[in-house]
Amino acid sequence: MRGGHNQTHNTVERRRHLDSFYVGKIRRAIKANGMDCDTYEDKGNGVSIVLSLDSMTYDGIKVEFSFQHVGYGTHDRCFFLCPACGERFRYIYIIKHKGRRVSLSRNCAKLNYRSQQITHGTEECAYRMKRLLRDKFHVTEDLAPIDAQCYIPNRPRGMRKKTYIRLMEELERVQQEYYEAFIQGAARIIGLL
Repeated sequence: MRGGHNQTHNTVERRRHLDSFYVGKIRRAIKANGMDCDTYEDKGNGVSIVLSLDSMTYDGIKVEFSFQHVGYGTHDRCFFLCPACGERFRYIYIIKHKGRRVSLSRNCAKLNYRSQQITHGTEECAYRMKRLLRDKFHVTEDLAPIDAQCYIPNRPRGMRKKTYIRLMEELERVQQEYYEAFIQGAARIIGLL
Protein backbone atom coordinates (compact mmCIF):
# COMPACT_ATOMS: atom_id res chain seq x y z
CA MET A 1 0.00 0.00 0.00
CA ARG A 2 1.44 3.39 -0.99
CA GLY A 3 0.58 6.48 1.01
CA GLY A 4 -2.66 7.74 2.41
CA HIS A 5 -3.08 4.89 4.89
CA ASN A 6 -1.42 6.69 7.80
CA GLN A 7 -2.98 10.13 7.74
CA THR A 8 -3.76 9.82 11.44
CA HIS A 9 -0.09 10.58 12.14
CA ASN A 10 1.36 14.08 12.25
CA THR A 11 4.11 15.03 9.84
CA VAL A 12 7.68 16.02 10.62
CA GLU A 13 7.26 19.15 8.50
CA ARG A 14 4.80 20.54 11.08
CA ARG A 15 6.98 19.87 14.14
CA ARG A 16 9.87 21.73 15.75
CA HIS A 17 13.00 19.60 15.65
CA LEU A 18 16.61 19.75 16.80
CA ASP A 19 19.54 18.70 14.60
CA SER A 20 22.30 16.90 16.51
CA PHE A 21 24.93 17.67 13.85
CA TYR A 22 24.35 21.42 14.34
CA VAL A 23 24.37 21.02 18.12
CA GLY A 24 27.58 18.97 17.80
CA LYS A 25 29.33 21.90 16.10
CA ILE A 26 28.35 24.24 18.93
CA ARG A 27 29.42 21.62 21.47
CA ARG A 28 32.87 21.33 19.84
CA ALA A 29 33.24 25.13 19.98
CA ILE A 30 32.41 25.10 23.69
CA LYS A 31 34.94 22.31 24.27
CA ALA A 32 37.62 24.14 22.23
CA ASN A 33 37.19 27.23 24.43
CA GLY A 34 37.78 25.11 27.54
CA MET A 35 34.25 25.58 28.90
CA ASP A 36 31.95 22.91 30.38
CA CYS A 37 28.62 24.58 29.69
CA ASP A 38 27.11 27.49 27.80
CA THR A 39 23.67 29.11 27.54
CA TYR A 40 22.12 30.38 24.30
CA GLU A 41 18.94 32.28 23.61
CA ASP A 42 17.00 31.04 20.57
CA LYS A 43 15.69 34.39 19.33
CA GLY A 44 13.30 32.96 16.71
CA ASN A 45 11.46 30.68 19.13
CA GLY A 46 11.99 32.62 22.37
CA VAL A 47 13.47 29.67 24.28
CA SER A 48 16.70 29.21 26.18
CA ILE A 49 19.20 26.46 25.42
CA VAL A 50 21.67 25.23 28.04
CA LEU A 51 24.35 23.15 26.36
CA SER A 52 26.87 20.99 28.23
CA LEU A 53 29.34 18.41 26.96
CA ASP A 54 27.05 15.38 27.49
CA SER A 55 23.51 16.80 27.29
CA MET A 56 21.44 19.86 26.57
CA THR A 57 18.30 21.46 27.95
CA TYR A 58 16.00 22.98 25.35
CA ASP A 59 13.22 25.08 26.89
CA GLY A 60 13.23 22.89 30.00
CA ILE A 61 13.41 19.59 28.10
CA LYS A 62 16.59 17.59 28.77
CA VAL A 63 18.13 15.74 25.82
CA GLU A 64 21.06 13.32 26.19
CA PHE A 65 23.86 12.94 23.62
CA SER A 66 25.46 9.82 22.20
CA PHE A 67 28.71 9.88 20.24
CA GLN A 68 29.96 7.84 17.31
CA HIS A 69 33.67 7.70 16.57
CA VAL A 70 34.39 8.55 12.94
CA GLY A 71 37.57 7.43 11.22
CA TYR A 72 38.60 10.91 10.17
CA GLY A 73 39.24 14.18 11.97
CA THR A 74 39.57 14.69 15.68
CA HIS A 75 35.92 14.78 16.71
CA ASP A 76 33.15 12.29 17.26
CA ARG A 77 29.78 12.60 15.56
CA CYS A 78 27.05 13.75 17.93
CA PHE A 79 23.59 12.13 18.04
CA PHE A 80 20.59 12.53 20.32
CA LEU A 81 19.34 9.66 22.46
CA CYS A 82 15.59 9.22 22.32
CA PRO A 83 14.32 9.11 25.92
CA ALA A 84 11.58 6.63 24.99
CA CYS A 85 13.56 3.94 23.14
CA GLY A 86 17.21 4.82 23.86
CA GLU A 87 18.21 4.71 20.18
CA ARG A 88 20.49 7.24 18.46
CA PHE A 89 18.89 9.75 16.11
CA ARG A 90 20.11 12.80 14.23
CA TYR A 91 16.82 14.65 14.70
CA ILE A 92 14.73 14.84 17.83
CA TYR A 93 11.22 16.34 17.77
CA ILE A 94 9.59 18.48 20.44
CA ILE A 95 5.98 17.33 20.84
CA LYS A 96 3.19 17.29 23.42
CA HIS A 97 2.84 13.82 24.90
CA LYS A 98 0.35 13.05 27.69
CA GLY A 99 -0.14 16.72 28.46
CA ARG A 100 3.53 17.78 28.66
CA ARG A 101 6.22 18.71 26.17
CA VAL A 102 8.84 16.03 25.53
CA SER A 103 11.57 15.25 23.02
CA LEU A 104 11.10 12.06 21.02
CA SER A 105 12.45 10.44 17.88
CA ARG A 106 10.33 10.42 14.72
CA ASN A 107 9.34 6.78 15.28
CA CYS A 108 8.44 7.16 18.97
CA ALA A 109 6.49 10.38 18.27
CA LYS A 110 4.58 8.57 15.49
CA LEU A 111 5.54 11.18 12.91
CA ASN A 112 5.94 10.55 9.21
CA TYR A 113 6.70 12.56 6.11
CA ARG A 114 4.07 14.39 4.08
CA SER A 115 4.91 12.26 1.05
CA GLN A 116 3.88 9.16 3.04
CA GLN A 117 0.38 10.56 3.52
CA ILE A 118 -0.41 11.27 -0.11
CA THR A 119 -3.10 9.09 -1.66
CA HIS A 120 -3.18 7.75 -5.20
CA GLY A 121 -4.72 9.80 -7.98
CA THR A 122 -4.61 13.52 -8.53
CA GLU A 123 -3.00 14.33 -5.16
CA GLU A 124 -0.02 12.06 -5.81
CA CYS A 125 0.44 13.32 -9.38
CA ALA A 126 0.17 16.95 -8.27
CA TYR A 127 2.79 16.35 -5.58
CA ARG A 128 5.15 14.69 -8.10
CA MET A 129 4.64 17.54 -10.61
CA LYS A 130 5.36 20.24 -8.04
CA ARG A 131 8.41 18.39 -6.76
CA LEU A 132 9.81 17.90 -10.27
CA LEU A 133 9.24 21.56 -11.14
CA ARG A 134 10.78 22.76 -7.87
CA ASP A 135 13.76 20.38 -7.64
CA LYS A 136 14.78 19.91 -11.28
CA PHE A 137 13.54 23.01 -13.08
CA HIS A 138 14.01 25.39 -10.13
CA VAL A 139 10.50 26.85 -10.46
CA THR A 140 9.96 28.93 -7.33
CA GLU A 141 6.36 30.05 -7.90
CA ASP A 142 3.67 27.95 -6.25
CA LEU A 143 1.50 26.63 -9.06
CA ALA A 144 -1.95 25.16 -8.58
CA PRO A 145 -2.08 21.55 -9.88
CA ILE A 146 -4.30 22.57 -12.77
CA ASP A 147 -1.74 25.23 -13.79
CA ALA A 148 1.20 22.87 -13.30
CA GLN A 149 -0.52 20.42 -15.62
CA CYS A 150 0.08 22.65 -18.67
CA TYR A 151 3.19 24.50 -17.44
CA ILE A 152 6.27 24.35 -19.70
CA PRO A 153 9.37 25.49 -17.80
CA ASN A 154 12.40 27.10 -19.39
CA ARG A 155 15.63 25.16 -19.43
CA PRO A 156 17.60 26.09 -16.29
CA ARG A 157 20.96 27.71 -16.85
CA GLY A 158 23.75 25.14 -17.00
CA MET A 159 21.43 22.18 -17.70
CA ARG A 160 22.37 20.07 -20.71
CA LYS A 161 19.84 19.85 -23.52
CA LYS A 162 19.78 16.06 -23.25
CA THR A 163 18.95 16.29 -19.53
CA TYR A 164 16.31 18.97 -20.21
CA ILE A 165 14.63 16.78 -22.86
CA ARG A 166 14.64 13.76 -20.51
CA LEU A 167 13.15 15.80 -17.64
CA MET A 168 10.55 17.37 -19.96
CA GLU A 169 9.48 13.88 -21.05
CA GLU A 170 9.16 12.88 -17.40
CA LEU A 171 7.15 16.04 -16.64
CA GLU A 172 4.85 15.42 -19.62
CA ARG A 173 4.31 11.83 -18.42
CA VAL A 174 3.37 13.04 -14.91
CA GLN A 175 1.15 15.79 -16.38
CA GLN A 176 -0.64 13.15 -18.48
CA GLU A 177 -1.10 10.92 -15.40
CA TYR A 178 -2.58 13.89 -13.53
CA TYR A 179 -4.97 14.63 -16.42
CA GLU A 180 -6.12 10.99 -16.57
CA ALA A 181 -6.57 10.79 -12.77
CA PHE A 182 -8.48 14.09 -12.85
CA ILE A 183 -10.81 12.82 -15.60
CA GLN A 184 -11.39 9.55 -13.70
CA GLY A 185 -12.20 11.44 -10.51
CA ALA A 186 -14.54 13.81 -12.34
CA ALA A 187 -16.30 10.89 -14.06
CA ARG A 188 -16.71 9.17 -10.70
CA ILE A 189 -18.28 12.32 -9.20
CA ILE A 190 -20.58 12.89 -12.20
CA GLY A 191 -21.57 9.24 -12.14
CA LEU A 192 -22.57 9.59 -8.48
CA LEU A 193 -24.75 12.66 -9.09
